[in-house]
Amino acid sequence: MFHTKRIGTQAEWEVRKILEQQGYFVGRSAGSKGIWDLWAVNENGLRLIQVKSTSQKEKAKILFKKDIERMKNTKVFGQQELWVRRKGKKVKEPIERYEIIKIQPEITQL
Repeated sequence: MFHTKRIGTQAEWEVRKILEQQGYFVGRSAGSKGIWDLWAVNENGLRLIQVKSTSQKEKAKILFKKDIERMKNTKVFGQQELWVRRKGKKVKEPIERYEIIKIQPEITQL
């Protein structure tokens, strides 16, 4: 359990550093117990980000289907994203380690 939490925290710090290099101001969500782990904002808008880490070979959309559905059903003012870190992947730049999925909310008719 401790090992998994430590890996998740390392991935959050890595994503935070990537976003800061892109010009975002980044903060950690309250206690990280909700849908999102991080939020990032700049003059272009708000990004709400869930960070996951896996060594499994399946596509992230299959592995984290429940998380994606929950994010789709949540109405927010900003872009929701799932960043999936592939453990053990050799990279030159940290961002190459991630698969980034932009979540489009479900549009419901009134």
